Amino acid sequence: IFNVSSPTLLPPSPPTPDSTMVKDPHLKFANGATADFRGLNNTVFNILSYPNISFSMKTMDVSFLLPKPMKVDGSFFTEAFFLLNESSQKFLLHVDASMPGFEYYSLNTMPTKKIKRYKSFEYYNVYFGVKPDYYELSTLDWVITVLRKPIYNSLTANMNWRLDTRIRSKSKYGIRNVHGIVGQTFQKDRKYAEGKKDNYSEKTYVKTSAQAEGVIDGTYTDYIINNVYKPDYKYSMFENSSKNEYSENDKKTAYSDEIVFKDFE
Repeated sequence: IFNVSSPTLLPPSPPTPDSTMVKDPHLKFANGATADFRGLNNTVFNILSYPNISFSMKTMDVSFLLPKPMKVDGSFFTEAFFLLNESSQKFLLHVDASMPGFEYYSLNTMPTKKIKRYKSFEYYNVYFGVKPDYYELSTLDWVITVLRKPIYNSLTANMNWRLDTRIRSKSKYGIRNVHGIVGQTFQKDRKYAEGKKDNYSEKTYVKTSAQAEGVIDGTYTDYIINNVYKPDYKYSMFENSSKNEYSENDKKTAYSDEIVFKDFE
């Protein structure tokens, strides 16, 4: 009789945390929590703040119909702002759901230089991939994907497009110096707590009001960005210089068709 021992099984690798923000907007946080977020009309909020990266989005009020039928006075994310500081080059990338392409602003020049772009590019450790209705920023630590999608049955004039977002951290070890409405839930040892959600059940009319209470630090107005060219708000980590552990296995995930920044250095 032979005794055959069972093979030693290694524990699975910890999952790479991610977060999504979809539709009007429903948020899934990196720690597993969920919440809804209305924001304020025509107002920019910081979503992710990290050393040399500030990712913010604008909310716009929109009325629309759901199939029940139900009228909803809600909101959508309609613009995205990527503020980056990479190898002494500070720049802003702006995506507007109402139009294709993106705008690039060089913040190292006075006056600020603006270029309209439609193709992917790379600059040192920053890669920005562009496809129809698809944008993806990849850095050593983060992948931020923005999708341009229609607002179905919109009742608000000239409001027909929204932006849905997925944020993924390349670190499997936990992060300390990160914040933002979504970013804070990537923090190492962040406690889990469910957030406030709007109730759509058995109604023909809903006005959304949830502001991710229960998940975020402080109040939602603490995350307002008053100037998209600057990373400043209450919990900003943009200037924080401490380092985190990260994995470079998936470093270059964006599409790199063209190098464009060297023209502006």
